[in-house]
Amino acid sequence: MKIKSANPETNSSSRQQKARYGLIIALVLCLFSMIFQNLLQTNFGDVEIQQITTVTENGYKHTATLYVPSNATPETPAPAVLMAHGSWKAREVMNGYALELARRGYVVYKF
Repeated sequence: MKIKSANPETNSSSRQQKARYGLIIALVLCLFSMIFQNLLQTNFGDVEIQQITTVTENGYKHTATLYVPSNATPETPAPAVLMAHGSWKAREVMNGYALELARRGYVVYKF
């Protein structure tokens, strides 16, 4: 059985210290998960992901994402896949498909 301290200041400082430790742990977990997610997304460095922006003659911007596997070089070109999202899906929905194709050796141009 625990006996609580009669001094309310001791309980308050103890709670504040626990809250600080909890915040530090949460921030470390967030940082770790962001780094790990980035490593997973690039297949631990085997897939290079580039954002490409081109401007048309009319001044419209066209953005695309290029996924290039590490085995695709000028000496050993890889087959390419052009991906366009559907009418109701955002282009971010196709990230998983593009990444998996790049992991399997395809260069993917997703717009």
